[in-house]
Amino acid sequence: MTIAMTQSSTLAIANFFIRKSLKEKKPITQIKLQKLVYFAHGFYLALHEKPLVNEKIEAWQYGPVVPSIYHKFKNWGNSPIKNVQIDNSENLIINEKDIDFLDLVWHKFSRYSASHLVKLSHEKGGPWKKAIDRSKALVGFVVPNITINNLEIYVYFKSKYVQESIEKAYTIS
Repeated sequence: MTIAMTQSSTLAIANFFIRKSLKEKKPITQIKLQKLVYFAHGFYLALHEKPLVNEKIEAWQYGPVVPSIYHKFKNWGNSPIKNVQIDNSENLIINEKDIDFLDLVWHKFSRYSASHLVKLSHEKGGPWKKAIDRSKALVGFVVPNITINNLEIYVYFKSKYVQESIEKAYTIS
């Protein structure tokens, strides 16, 4: 797998989901935002073999987290996020192909609650669970903020979601 970066920043992706939530009046909390970014990243890796998010994703208590996004929106706590964040040092433009892709992710996952998305991200054999288990095996406890490996995210999403979808589409009843 070749690793190449996309043009969209992580903050631009987060802002995209926040704008969608405001426009459609579907509240989005910090936890839900993190999971939407994670699932978008996972599907993007599986489909395009390159990361959508050019930052590390860490295994936190409630699942995968992009630390920069957490710090930008942490003041909202568990309340719905009502504003996007602007950072003049970042490119906040999303390329057209990524917008179409993020729209698909939004329509697939926005209907789920934050707790349901946490549950999905904690599945046995998933990248978050593997990072947590690896931490426990190495040092006997969960190391705070351990990085989730992009290769594990790729393999998991490719086999769990992409391959299963292909197999379901071509199953003869």
